[in-house]
Amino acid sequence: MAGSGTAHLRGEEALLSVRDLVVEYPTKGGVVQAVSKVSFDVLPGETLGIVGESGCGKSTTGRAVLRLDRLTAGQIDFAGERIDEASGKRMRELRRSIQMIFQDPVASLNPRRSVKDIVVEGLAVTGAPAAERASTSSSILEQVGLGSERFADMMPRQLSGGQAQRVAIGRALALHPQLLICDEPVSALDVSVQAQILNLIEELKAQFNLTVVFIAHDLGVVRAVSDDVLVMYLGKVCEFGDADMVYDQPAHPYTRALLDSVPLTDAERGFTGPALEGDLPSPLSPPTGCRFRTRCPRAEERCAAEEPEIQEIRPGQYAACHFPLSLGATVTLAPAAEEPAAESTPETTSETEAAAVPAAAAEPAATVEPAATIEARTDPVAVPAALEKPAPTDESAAGAKSAPLEKPAPAEKPAPAEKPSPAEKPAPVEEPVPAAKSVPAEAAVPAAAVATAAVVEKSESAGEAAAATTSEPAASAEDVVPAEDVVPAAPAATAEAAKPAAAAAEPVKSEPAKSDI
Repeated sequence: MAGSGTAHLRGEEALLSVRDLVVEYPTKGGVVQAVSKVSFDVLPGETLGIVGESGCGKSTTGRAVLRLDRLTAGQIDFAGERIDEASGKRMRELRRSIQMIFQDPVASLNPRRSVKDIVVEGLAVTGAPAAERASTSSSILEQVGLGSERFADMMPRQLSGGQAQRVAIGRALALHPQLLICDEPVSALDVSVQAQILNLIEELKAQFNLTVVFIAHDLGVVRAVSDDVLVMYLGKVCEFGDADMVYDQPAHPYTRALLDSVPLTDAERGFTGPALEGDLPSPLSPPTGCRFRTRCPRAEERCAAEEPEIQEIRPGQYAACHFPLSLGATVTLAPAAEEPAAESTPETTSETEAAAVPAAAAEPAATVEPAATIEARTDPVAVPAALEKPAPTDESAAGAKSAPLEKPAPAEKPAPAEKPSPAEKPAPVEEPVPAAKSVPAEAAVPAAAVATAAVVEKSESAGEAAAATTSEPAASAEDVVPAEDVVPAAPAATAEAAKPAAAAAEPVKSEPAKSDI
């Protein structure tokens, strides 16, 4: 929630004091309310960090302090003098004590001047002699880490981003200011260069006894350099207080949401908490009452009707919120995620695998019959209706073999198969015989010989009759039943069907024996 008020101001001892600052920009679509009644102050030698989302009015506030943008309303005091009422001439004199480092260092440098002239450009405006400007230029470049002579004659286009920012810092320090306003000074720099610039600012602050207003959207950078932190949202102040207190125990829901949105180095966690959802409302028509209520999880009817005032939540910590956070409180900004599927325990996994293995093993047994049941017959055999099943194809056999265990078969139990007779041993399941291929006559003869030999053992002339009977069906390939027409018979049905076939074969076996006699 965002509001207004001056309860957090610390009185006349502040070097810079801003009260109810308003900056608006008239446009064809309406009035852009960039800053609306913002108040803060900075003590001598202190660093105030101003943080918030893009478009919250941070940079506009910094530019308004230097009167680079026109003020709509408000009061600005610097060292006991009203800046908002100063004349143009007096404002130019005051700017020697208030310098600014701009966000884009290259764009802020004069492209037609060398580095040594840019650094002392402010002194040239004040009418300082050339000897003073030359000595100051050499000294400042040495302090910002550009002491080599090769940098003095370089043009801005020949500098890297970090080098250009060092030149901008040197230009600001050449006038020995009391207040330094840094507007996103490291946002366009690499991480390693950021550290160098931040360390340089800290060293120069101590050396020149500077008071700094540090504007940034990087929460980590702001905490590293700031003594106090001011959190802004859509042109309003949300929270103000000691940096450690604001970061460790935020009192405002928006501050908590910003901290939870910071990416972590842990790739699995991603963020500290749920990221802030939605975008900033339009500054052309901001929400009534609290401007953060449209994105706040704690908003109620009062937030839409009444604008909150800044109040002290804890000693040294202030927030503009009707329902501030208590110590250790968290904010839920996103709906709770769906509960993940229950992980399978070792017992559940073992039961699932145990159920899947018999089902997968039973599948090839139901589709692949033992090879011993395929017989060559000279007369049709009546087959029970329950056994009339089509022969499995290559695709079904391949599917039965490659069925994955991770997807067990349905819970239906396969029909119990009749137990085979002791004399017949079913073929192994791991090497099923493709049923689509026709059985050649040479492979059918041994099966017929086995069935015939079982009958001949009961006859009186077993030796000669068995040889004659075995040769007759093998002579004609037409007598062999193709595999597509062969119906796999159960072991019991095969034994019963073999009896009439053997009885019909007995007269045929005895005739050659009589003719030989």
